[in-house]
Amino acid sequence: MDRILYLDCTYGITEQGMLGALLHLGADLAYINRFIKELPFGSFTFERQNVETNGVLAAKAHLHDVPLKEENEQSKASKAADILRLIQSSEIPAHVKERSLLVIKALTEANSRLKGMPVEKSSMNGTWTSQAVHIIGICLGLESLGIKQIYASPILIGAGIQRTEDGMTIIPNPIVYELLKGIPITEVNAVQNLTTPLGAALIQSLAGEVASHNCMTIERSGYGGSDDVGKIPSILRASIVKFNDPIKTNQSKEAEESIFVLEFQVDDMAGEGLGFLMEELFDAGALDVFYTPVYMKKNRPGILVTVLSSLKNTEFCEEVILTETTTLGVRKSVWSRRILERNIVYVDTCYGRLRLKQAIKDGKVLRQIPEYEDVKKAAKDFNVPFHEVYTMALAKSQDEKA
Repeated sequence: MDRILYLDCTYGITEQGMLGALLHLGADLAYINRFIKELPFGSFTFERQNVETNGVLAAKAHLHDVPLKEENEQSKASKAADILRLIQSSEIPAHVKERSLLVIKALTEANSRLKGMPVEKSSMNGTWTSQAVHIIGICLGLESLGIKQIYASPILIGAGIQRTEDGMTIIPNPIVYELLKGIPITEVNAVQNLTTPLGAALIQSLAGEVASHNCMTIERSGYGGSDDVGKIPSILRASIVKFNDPIKTNQSKEAEESIFVLEFQVDDMAGEGLGFLMEELFDAGALDVFYTPVYMKKNRPGILVTVLSSLKNTEFCEEVILTETTTLGVRKSVWSRRILERNIVYVDTCYGRLRLKQAIKDGKVLRQIPEYEDVKKAAKDFNVPFHEVYTMALAKSQDEKA
């Protein structure tokens, strides 16, 4: 059975905290350092330090840069493309390499979008090189623990303005917002880098799902600390878990996912506008759209518009709502939904070959329904009532099942 890691990002996520939590869980530091020392763009080692944060014993990973005996062109690599190329040619394990490249690409692409430059020209200065080493170290830690799947809670981020040697900077770093687009976050009024760009990149690249989970059994937990000190404790809890339903354990092809529910009411739109809105929302990637009649202020009859959207398409749906309707705002909440396994089968009828959609649970077909578009086309082509084609398709499916 695949080993699952659950990240509790109630207090955010940083690279120091992530690697520290993995070490606290039992990741092999010697295994990590064996590869980190031999990176083609420098020699590094991690040191584990035990720290106490708000009464919780945690581990923190401190990075040491080992001076090279002699510099070469590879050790002077500064472009993102150079670092990616060197990692691809390195001797680190294949799965570690694959994960590391995913995270680094996400980080560099977000940085390039914000700066308006091509990814290949994105500069990898000393800080970026350090981040690349942290990413590889974290992926080595995941490999050491045998982690196959990663899930995470919604992400906490700080907010405010911070004074630094270079002037005033905003919290969080804009790259954090860029990386966490479509991912559930919680913002707190604290001038702290609770979630760093690298932490956000790890979530965006490696986490299979970001949502609160209640149906899991914790086998063991590890805690990671960081150098950030403030009113919010900078600590990450990572747990090796088993889910108590078959959804996350690959015992079933059922799925559970997080979706956004968008809602708003209007009482001053024409029906034609609402019809057009539905089409635009589906074009923007909405999973479903429906209208409910309601009574609003001053006893005015109105319409409650409800939109279901995947995390990645929510921003597009919001844009359509705010552009195409008279509403001044939209409510948004994160829901989880459980989906049965679905399968398409075909039946041959006197009206041609028709598709049926099956709903399956634990390998058993619960029901099957003829596809509307196939039935409609056949009814028009043969000039027969819709229900006649529909009934025929169902009867044929029962005959084949028998």
